[in-house]
Amino acid sequence: MQRTAIVVIAANEWRRRRAALLVIGVLAGLFGGVVVAGAALTHRSMTAPDRLLAASRLGDAQVRFFDPALADDIAALPMVDQMVQGAVVVGRVEGGGSVQFVGVVAPLSSTDALVRPVVVRGRAASPDDASEVVVTEDAAREGGFAVGDVLQLAMLTPEEMFQFDTGFGDPDGPRLTLTITGVVRVPPGTFEGTPVLATPAFAAAHPGIFSGTDASFSLRRGRADFTAFSAAVDRLVAAMGPASPEDDFAPATVTDPSEGTEVLERSANVLVGGLVAAVLAAAVAVVVALGQAWARHHDASAPVQQIERALGLTSLERVVARTVPS
Repeated sequence: MQRTAIVVIAANEWRRRRAALLVIGVLAGLFGGVVVAGAALTHRSMTAPDRLLAASRLGDAQVRFFDPALADDIAALPMVDQMVQGAVVVGRVEGGGSVQFVGVVAPLSSTDALVRPVVVRGRAASPDDASEVVVTEDAAREGGFAVGDVLQLAMLTPEEMFQFDTGFGDPDGPRLTLTITGVVRVPPGTFEGTPVLATPAFAAAHPGIFSGTDASFSLRRGRADFTAFSAAVDRLVAAMGPASPEDDFAPATVTDPSEGTEVLERSANVLVGGLVAAVLAAAVAVVVALGQAWARHHDASAPVQQIERALGLTSLERVVARTVPS
């Protein structure tokens, strides 16, 4: 009997107040969508740095060194699982209004197993094409580079690379014409000084001009081995003897690829905090607005509910009868 009464009242509510119920439903959907979208945006903002680091696959440690003999010694360390090397060279941008030098790093072999910058515009450079390069977003913004631009570079020789403090005149290395095929996104601090990323074909075509090496390492226990790895590299460098006072660069520099990501995460906490506050405020506003709308809708049938109460329907049953059509 009570169930039949609830069904009859629900059908009558839908027939008499269909327009009001549809308005409440649309508003609930719109407000709910705003809250869900805000929550999704907050989650993506919180996880963006880690997702970029994972997508770039930069390994657990990076080392820049200038003595080729160090490569085999570092690769032989017990905590090293895999190493990918890139040769480093510097060139002067020709044709600009000011003197501008850029660093170029070229992998000695395919880097898909460990290093894979995220392409955000254009496409990746073809590994078999020595004239194609990509540039990092920071370099594209600061240097005014775009996809399709042609870079005319006068390359420095290895000797000139270490003569910035004394000067060397015009570069004596080859003049190269490179085409930018894409812009890539990498975690903060990555490829600093070498924002132009060339190809294995580039490294094979110009072996005599490289002056240093950038290497990415996968460690056996991941980041848990980073401290021990860094200390081991320092011991290898110390065993080479004291550096010359005239050296412009440290023999080897170890960096943690996740370090810049951690800094970015701390900076993003302010933005995330603001987004969380906005989502909570929106959720409260949604609840209050829908509560008021439902209360007005429910109160509109107060005279009818007095009759229903006299017929034996409880408050819960009367609410259910009006909730079902909603």
